[in-house]
Amino acid sequence: MKPDHSVEDRIHHDAVAPHYDALVNVPRDVLSSRIFAQTAKYLPNGRSAMLDLGAGTGHMSARFGSYFDRVLLVDHSEGMLLQARSNLRSLGARAEFVHSDVIEFVEKCEIRFDLVACVGFLHHLASDELARVLSGVSRRLLPGGVLLFAEPIVTKTAEPPLVRWWNAPSLPALSRYLELAPPPEEEMLDLANTKAALKERGFKLVYERRAWELYTRLSGNVVDRLAIAAIDAICHRDGMIWFGVAKHEA
Repeated sequence: MKPDHSVEDRIHHDAVAPHYDALVNVPRDVLSSRIFAQTAKYLPNGRSAMLDLGAGTGHMSARFGSYFDRVLLVDHSEGMLLQARSNLRSLGARAEFVHSDVIEFVEKCEIRFDLVACVGFLHHLASDELARVLSGVSRRLLPGGVLLFAEPIVTKTAEPPLVRWWNAPSLPALSRYLELAPPPEEEMLDLANTKAALKERGFKLVYERRAWELYTRLSGNVVDRLAIAAIDAICHRDGMIWFGVAKHEA
């Protein structure tokens, strides 16, 4: 990240860290669990090490870390890593928490990984920084290793009325998140440019799908799960969140 933006982003995430799971991760968990369950079939055969880049409070390590012998979580926000430590106590000594600039880490790290997760992180980067991260990840993946990501993308399609109706009760909580510490200005990823950047660095998409944000209304109970599954099935094709798994072809 550019210096000023990186500082603003770190300050923002340090400020919201104690509230991040309740206001951001938990309301999205039903949809996230539904989609990441689909990506699980693309996990690599090798299970020696996982790298969680821009790990935040560790929700990706919580989902997939138990499959791996070693899990490194890297983030430039001490506040977010503090929450991650609490969330990932069950992983014990296999989880390692690294407070570092993520771009510098991926360029200097000498460890190689079977899985690299970049979820909700890549859109924080300028185009040249995205290229550096993808190049670094390509060098750090073991043969057969994969990159798992989920990021907001630019879409010309308006949010479907059904999605807007379902999400309406959740908007006050999301507004509270933004009020805690206004995030720095950022742009969503351009889908075509990001696919080209992946291809240029030897990645082949083996799974991709899109989705609209769909928040829980009833604490994630069976009604939430059934309704979110139905709305997602109807509306997801032009969604603003792009989920994918990319395998690096040496």
